[in-house]
Amino acid sequence: SLHSPFCSALMSQGTGETRVGTEMARVFSASAKEQPPSANGPQTTEQPRDYRIGYKTFQWIFIAFFTLVAVIDRFTLNMWPLWVDSPGPTIPGNFGVTCFALIAWISSRMMLVSSSYIFLFQCRIFWNWFVEREWVHRYLKIGDIHQSNNSIHYYVGIWLVGVPVVLHVWVILFAAALPQNDIYVYSSWMRPYDAIKGKSIAFYADNLLSLGINDVYRIVSTSLTFFVLIPYSIIKFTRDRNWTFAQYCHYTGALIYTVDLVRMTSHPHCWFFNVPFIFWWMCDRLYGIFFYRRCVANVVRKVRLDDEYTVLYLRIPERLHQLHMIGDVFYINVVDCAFDRAHPFTVFQNHARGNAMINDEMHGVPDWSGHKFAVRRTRRDSASHTSIALSRLSSVVSAVDVDADAGDDDGDQQQDNNQVVVAKKAAAVDEEKDDADMADYDWNVAVIMAVFPDHNDCYRRKTWTKKVTAMDVHYTPVLRCWGPYRSEYRALLKPEGSDAPYPTTPLVLIATGAGCSYLVDFYHYITGNNLKLQHTVQMYFSTRSISMFQWFTDITCPRAIDKFAVNAHLTSHGNVKYEPNPEKSRDSKIGRLSFEEILQNAPPDTNVFFCGAPGVQEQIGRLCTARSLTFHAGHSFY
Repeated sequence: SLHSPFCSALMSQGTGETRVGTEMARVFSASAKEQPPSANGPQTTEQPRDYRIGYKTFQWIFIAFFTLVAVIDRFTLNMWPLWVDSPGPTIPGNFGVTCFALIAWISSRMMLVSSSYIFLFQCRIFWNWFVEREWVHRYLKIGDIHQSNNSIHYYVGIWLVGVPVVLHVWVILFAAALPQNDIYVYSSWMRPYDAIKGKSIAFYADNLLSLGINDVYRIVSTSLTFFVLIPYSIIKFTRDRNWTFAQYCHYTGALIYTVDLVRMTSHPHCWFFNVPFIFWWMCDRLYGIFFYRRCVANVVRKVRLDDEYTVLYLRIPERLHQLHMIGDVFYINVVDCAFDRAHPFTVFQNHARGNAMINDEMHGVPDWSGHKFAVRRTRRDSASHTSIALSRLSSVVSAVDVDADAGDDDGDQQQDNNQVVVAKKAAAVDEEKDDADMADYDWNVAVIMAVFPDHNDCYRRKTWTKKVTAMDVHYTPVLRCWGPYRSEYRALLKPEGSDAPYPTTPLVLIATGAGCSYLVDFYHYITGNNLKLQHTVQMYFSTRSISMFQWFTDITCPRAIDKFAVNAHLTSHGNVKYEPNPEKSRDSKIGRLSFEEILQNAPPDTNVFFCGAPGVQEQIGRLCTARSLTFHAGHSFY
């Protein structure tokens, strides 16, 4: 079984005035409409009905509308007829060619609309600008706009591009397979020009289907793109094995499709309707890579918590830091690679310059006495690994423990070779910041990076996170950053100048692993701005890493805050036990993190946020749907 030391720290104080030093804070919170505080205090009340339309619903309405208009036009007015239009849509007595004509007419008009949308939804700069407009949030409920666009792009790409284009080019082979029809392939690239009719020979005439080499090429290229390249690029197994290669497959397939779309002289509709969106995407992409919120970041400190996680403390230009919200996304790459915004990270920020970096010589050691939950190894026997005791220590007690052998009389005098002893009291850390201590505050953006091991399969390549972790850096401009880009967690920001209670509803904030960045960012935000919480905020964090568990609790559990609770779980460690501390009124328990129990006890107007493992995200989403709770899914891959 998995034992999960459970840290529940319910805080008890916290006052001060709200100050948000950025114009961007005016963007509306998507959680609820503003409501004046109750005379009896912060009671959970019924929120006013929200009549705004969901962003994805809004987009799908327009996609369906334009697609329907385009298809109906083809069968009715056909306002822009082409010289290559085939007879039809029905051919009496020829079922195969009738199917070909009907499917070709419908699929071509579907692709005319969807091909524009797949490029539109990949324009990151435009949509980031869009979501930062205050007036937009009066009419639309927008979560993570980039994730929403990726989701729409995914489904439009499959059902409104992939399926129609495959049917469009393959259905002629179905018609040719029927015995009443013959097929002939000309040796020329295009079907020959018919001087009598003044245009190319039609696909079909008198039970004969005519193809040029170009038509055969389109069948082959379409099959390669939509049966091999695109599926390979979106299957989880192949993406997990080599993300970069999967992305290049996707780009190659998209390039083949786009070239086929615009190179044909018989496709003037595409030139008029699709090419402007392709050009828009190219401008957005180039502007985003070379100009938009681009900077070089100094790595102020790199702290390797363990083999799985590294924390990078960065300094970026102040003009970009002043744009910060909560849970912003930055794209990060090595500084010598200027042509790709490769790796997106949810960051946490030093909101009021009051948050110190951790010191890996102390915080990075599990046995350090300054941890809110320190580790000591208790014993080792032949049947199991070292047992680990996790306990909440008094702030004046040193955690110096010896790993003793149970069967040895001198065991209490021997140390395990792997044991690192740090005899330093937490009380020895002076709260006053002298000149040396001030260096610990010289950062403004930080990243929690999950370190992926190098590939041992046939690719034999090093991962990007492994390379960055191995860098010997200190105040070195080694990373190129693009950001901030907005995420769904911006809804946690208090609108500037608002008199409404903050937060407007109870909050449940859940994260796993490196997804805790937005939890740390939220904590820095409310403490840095001395915000007084009017509704309860429950944080739930789960990780397998003992060092990550200690790092998170060290940051979020140092002081009491009214209506604020932190619940941290350490999972997947069968050799960990918890030793309660009778001196502490708020302590830990052994127990598994139960999302069902958490959400069952949540008030009906609770907003639930999550960042972490996709499987956990799906589970929480289902539970929120069953309880009719508002769920903010955060980041995931489609």
